[in-house]
Amino acid sequence: MLKKIVRRALVLLFLVGVGGIAVQNLSYLLAERAHAEAEALAGVTMPVIAETEAETVPETETAETESETEPETEPEVPETETETETAVSETEAPETETKTETQAPETEPESETEVPETEPETEVPETEPETETAPPETEPAETEPEIDEYAQQLLATDLAPLREKNDDVIGWIAVPGTYISYPLMQGEDNTHYLYYSWEGWWNWSGSIYLDYRSSSDFTDFHSIIYGHRMSNDTMFNALKNFADPTFAAENPSVYILTEDGVRRYDVFAAYETAVDGTHSYRLGLEKPEDQQKFIDYCRRNSAISTDLAPSSEDGDRILTLSTCAVSGDMDYRWVVHFVLAYEELPKE
Repeated sequence: MLKKIVRRALVLLFLVGVGGIAVQNLSYLLAERAHAEAEALAGVTMPVIAETEAETVPETETAETESETEPETEPEVPETETETETAVSETEAPETETKTETQAPETEPESETEVPETEPETEVPETEPETETAPPETEPAETEPEIDEYAQQLLATDLAPLREKNDDVIGWIAVPGTYISYPLMQGEDNTHYLYYSWEGWWNWSGSIYLDYRSSSDFTDFHSIIYGHRMSNDTMFNALKNFADPTFAAENPSVYILTEDGVRRYDVFAAYETAVDGTHSYRLGLEKPEDQQKFIDYCRRNSAISTDLAPSSEDGDRILTLSTCAVSGDMDYRWVVHFVLAYEELPKE
């Protein structure tokens, strides 16, 4: 009798296991279809991972390097040219006067011959072209775009078709170097979109969503976005990569598109934290001293080191991406903190 009970229990467990795997796979399939539909409706043209790592990141770094270098170089160019011209005029002027003084008494024709020779040698023609070419060198720096190629592509995304199907869609989130590129939701609580797709259907994969207490225009000091860490590398699974300092250095940014424009945030901290009793999820911080304490807490607990040091005095705004712990401990979460680098508003 006992053997029959055990046998039936094992069969039941097997069926439950098989059924669970089947439901999970079906959930993955439906989530992928929902994602594909969202990209098609919004006209998302984000590059794939290989292109992002090989092309987009270097372009962004190059653009930033040029913008930082050119302003330092441009002031030096006119100073160098002025010093050179002054030096030349000072050294050649005495030579001309000396020759004129010494040769004038000898014969007038010789002095007349040297005067024309001296006049063409004057640097007036050479100075004028240099003066004319100097302004064009400054024009490229002034006309260079302030946003990078990735942000420009994201600005082409149209949120209106998504909002027509679900007005809980508030934007789009993308992390270059990963597969994270999803509609961004915000519900009336922090549980609904744990298990509902952006279309409104129940799904284990859920959605990527902003904390219901955060402002949808991202003007708060601290905003939090949640997502599952799915085993098929979807949703926020790729956030685990920020535990690797090399990955964080090569793929430091997250982009948020809303109806009013695009924002880029750069990573400054990442670590595992307890679900309860932690400072990582604090919202509504208005006092500068409380904001700075929050920033210091994040940096102090970070598993990685970056050159960024946000400051409440500078009015920096923080974005936190939260998912399940990398260790698999259900009592902990993996959080990645970013600081606002720039915002391009309004949306073109």
